[in-house]
Amino acid sequence: MQYIFINANNQMYKQAADIRYNIFFKPYNCGLDKVYDDLEEKAIHLVCVQNQEVLGYGRLTFENMDIAVISQLVVKESFQKKGIGKELLKYLMALSKEKGYKKVVLNAKIEAKGFYEKLGFFSEGDTFPSKKTGLSHIKMVKDQ
Repeated sequence: MQYIFINANNQMYKQAADIRYNIFFKPYNCGLDKVYDDLEEKAIHLVCVQNQEVLGYGRLTFENMDIAVISQLVVKESFQKKGIGKELLKYLMALSKEKGYKKVVLNAKIEAKGFYEKLGFFSEGDTFPSKKTGLSHIKMVKDQ
């Protein structure tokens, strides 16, 4: 498996967008437009690839001088629980640290909270409904 930073012109970007849509939005009757939000153009995109197939994806943006934001971390269902999500997260966190960001934040679905806690994140605040799907999320934070 390879972990590769890509841009929207890369052939793997469409595969990554399809995975994001199929797992995060399609089951909740949301349109494809939910994948292509305001952050998409300025985001750093990371994919996990094996044999030309995108297995996972993560997105990194920067909120201000100190805070990096990870979003839309996703792994194809048939490849979940194999460490891909953890590696995607590590790569994104390492890049944000390399760029001098002191804190990483993300909004986790409630059922994913334990995954992030195992990697050193802690909850901050109360649960809230996602603006895109309405599903319960919680803000997770990790200092670097």
